[in-house]
Amino acid sequence: MAKKEHQGGDFTTAQRICTSLITHKSRDMNVLLLTASTFFSSQHFDECIGYLEQAKSINPKCSEVLRNFGLVYMRKSQNNLAKQYLFQVCAIKPYCCDAWTDYGDFLFENKDFVTSKDCYFRAMCLKPELHGARNKYGKVLLKLNKIKEAKKEFKIAHKSAKECPETLNNLGDAYYKSGKFGKSILKYKQLLETNPNRTNACFQLGMAYLKLEDYHNAADAFKKVIILDPKNVLFLKKLAVTVDIYQKCLNLKPEDFDLNLELALMYFNNIQNYHEAVIYLKKCSQLNPGRIDIYKKLFETYGETKDHLNASDACMSMGNLYLEKDDYKNARNSFCCAVLMNPRNAFGHWEMGLTLYQLGHEELAFKK
Repeated sequence: MAKKEHQGGDFTTAQRICTSLITHKSRDMNVLLLTASTFFSSQHFDECIGYLEQAKSINPKCSEVLRNFGLVYMRKSQNNLAKQYLFQVCAIKPYCCDAWTDYGDFLFENKDFVTSKDCYFRAMCLKPELHGARNKYGKVLLKLNKIKEAKKEFKIAHKSAKECPETLNNLGDAYYKSGKFGKSILKYKQLLETNPNRTNACFQLGMAYLKLEDYHNAADAFKKVIILDPKNVLFLKKLAVTVDIYQKCLNLKPEDFDLNLELALMYFNNIQNYHEAVIYLKKCSQLNPGRIDIYKKLFETYGETKDHLNASDACMSMGNLYLEKDDYKNARNSFCCAVLMNPRNAFGHWEMGLTLYQLGHEELAFKK
């Protein structure tokens, strides 16, 4: 009864039944483990540990108890204890595929990719027919940038489970990382046909389309991502390729430098709407006035609109930033450009003269 309630998600009822059973069966390992599991599932980790301690006192080498200790300490971010218990399970059951997989998962999450690779390889060798272990082995190979080897493992996994979502996603990632964007698109689309709500796959599909400069399909993929997770500002920042989506981002975070810059560059590079690009570049210069590259892009944008006066002002800002860095040559070039754009820029002539003087060109400086 308690097990059924636990599986159905009614953890409170399951806990009540289990604690009642323990009063009569205080040394029953199955009851103690089930009770611990109900508290683990409801994220009451300290209570879970209490029942695991009781089970451990009865059987200190029970692999299931040790495994559960490892998992609960992982959730509590007590990584040293988690590692200790998960390794103990591997030592007790060296031929258990799940033991090596659990240990590999822990190491993978903690970015010890080299050791996790060895664990997944051990698990895969124990049960080569299991596509789950092979997929994990391939994923860690991808992390180690061993793309060709990873792709080989994913293809083997794909043969044993053609419709496995994880394998399709991993194959898409492997093709993407190897620059085969057309093939990655096929795998992501195949995955999304049966699993349309896979946000990360939808995101990667959009990125693959972007690599092929297919902006229309990229925008469609990114719009789907926003529908799936409309409040994820990180996705909004990274995925948006249309003005409407960027505007959604800016409505959430109007002072975000990166969002304003991305929108400015999209207007400049993809839409060639230079007047709109100027608006967001100027906002960037207000948010981060020390970025020389912003003024360079402003100068370039004003050049496209033949706005020589504002182009001159952008050069002045660049020149002053170079002066702050004692980079007199680039400062001179910037002020020179400023007066070329606007010969009546008296302050530009003055700054250019001072810079020439700093460079040791006194005669030219006094002419200015």
